[in-house]
Amino acid sequence: MFKNLICTLAAAALCVACSDDTGNNNTQGDMTVTGDMNTSCGAGVYPCGPYGTAVDSVVANMELQGYMDAKEHCLDHKDKKQDTAALRKASFKDYHLGDSSCASMKRTLLWVMVSAGWCAPCQDEVKKVQAKYEKAAYDERLGIINVVFETTKNNVPADAAFIKQWADGFKLSYPVLMDPSFKMGAYFSKKAAPFNMLVDTSTMKIKYRSTGADLTNLENKVADFFK
Repeated sequence: MFKNLICTLAAAALCVACSDDTGNNNTQGDMTVTGDMNTSCGAGVYPCGPYGTAVDSVVANMELQGYMDAKEHCLDHKDKKQDTAALRKASFKDYHLGDSSCASMKRTLLWVMVSAGWCAPCQDEVKKVQAKYEKAAYDERLGIINVVFETTKNNVPADAAFIKQWADGFKLSYPVLMDPSFKMGAYFSKKAAPFNMLVDTSTMKIKYRSTGADLTNLENKVADFFK
């Protein structure tokens, strides 16, 4: 079923052009995203605002539902297994070093990968990243989450059934979360998908962000961070 879905996507998504991040640098805090904080902030906990969406801005906490290994923060990449039996809540706060639930494994960089089902470059990115992730080709200090906001049809919000199909189809071992109200729209226009950003989890500041097909550059930025 998922193979048929991928084939159907291929032709439609050819019209999705790669793009840079020009024009998508919203430097103001977004109220929808900021409103997700629902937590204290300050010394020893999640950094306080002002929050923004540009490079060097502190990213506001965002909480979404999705599927992931129950021991997401405590396992090496190669040891993780996707758990699509039940939805779990996940947030940027989970990856903040001051709030980490697992002292034995510290993710010092968070890669937020935002995708849509109708987007062929998104599918290609997810597949290639998973292939390297499961082979432990990335630094173990890197955390990755895949946020999916729409299904194979434009303007149809992602739901639990679709992201389960997405996770199972790509055999993902990193978390896949759904964003049906497109909260990530604070960061980019959906026509520019995929969107990616790298966040320093010690400060929760955005270190890099891009739209469109940018995997090679993203991987170089990740490698540079750990030098």
